[in-house]
Amino acid sequence: MMKRSLPLLAGVVPVLVAILSSMGGCTVTTSSSSSGGTDGGASSSSSSSSSGGGDAGGGGGCEFGEPNNTREQSTSIALGSAYTEICAKKGDVDYYELVAPNDAAGGVIKADFTNVGATGNLNVKIFSVTDNGEIYNHYGSANGQSQSVWFSAAPGQKYRIEVSTFGASDDNAYKYDMKASYTKIDDPSEPNQSKDEAKPLTKGVAMEAILSSGLKGARPVDTDIDDYFSVDLAPGKASVRLENVPADLNAQWFVIDPTGKVVTNKYGSNDGASVINDEVLIEVAGKHIIRVNAFHAPEVFGAEAVPPSYSQKYKLTVAQP
Repeated sequence: MMKRSLPLLAGVVPVLVAILSSMGGCTVTTSSSSSGGTDGGASSSSSSSSSGGGDAGGGGGCEFGEPNNTREQSTSIALGSAYTEICAKKGDVDYYELVAPNDAAGGVIKADFTNVGATGNLNVKIFSVTDNGEIYNHYGSANGQSQSVWFSAAPGQKYRIEVSTFGASDDNAYKYDMKASYTKIDDPSEPNQSKDEAKPLTKGVAMEAILSSGLKGARPVDTDIDDYFSVDLAPGKASVRLENVPADLNAQWFVIDPTGKVVTNKYGSNDGASVINDEVLIEVAGKHIIRVNAFHAPEVFGAEAVPPSYSQKYKLTVAQP
């Protein structure tokens, strides 16, 4: 009788294995682990072989992107795609990697973490892939709290998001949803971060531009925020007016003559102040450079609303009688 039943068992066992395998993911993560290791934890990295993500349709579930417990194993995610019901647990770390579009002026990346389980408190860190430096670190003020973090992105740069559990949260597994979105900075004058890239001005005609810089590494490069313009001036008086300055920015400008000499410069009396001098004395005829930069630069990351300097254009006018 046993010999006659073997063919039947041989057909049933693979089906049972397939069914049990399909019950992985979150079912596995809710089980407790007396060893204190990662098996049975929210990431289930020891039983996962998937490193998915990055598709425009998003993804999710407890097995999403695993194994991604180190930066070398980072899971690629797509900007604008939603990733839902990702599992987390104290001791588990997940890394995600994204690439900023190659827009001339860069943009702002905002990462939203919602539907956080009642027992969970996410600790979110942003890193630059270029130097592996930490850009920003943010965690919730209470369990179950949603979070949003943003940072200024440079064209074509890669960044990593590290997600873990903050503090001494309990051992219960929980879930969260994640979505990273991108907003392009609308600045047609870019690129103009150097004298060689200076954009020409027409005397008496206002030029509108945005003063911002994306993070190429963990820390901003001061000169990346500079804007350069060129204008032909004759000897005599000139007017330089920098107006409509965003409230989070203290701007300044320099006038540089054709010999490379700084004719004069001026900065705002406070954030958001216009910077105006109608009595600039021009001594040398020819192409002058107007360099605009920040005396007090705007923030490049945060957890509050994105500052107005990333969307509000300043207005620069150079004129002569």
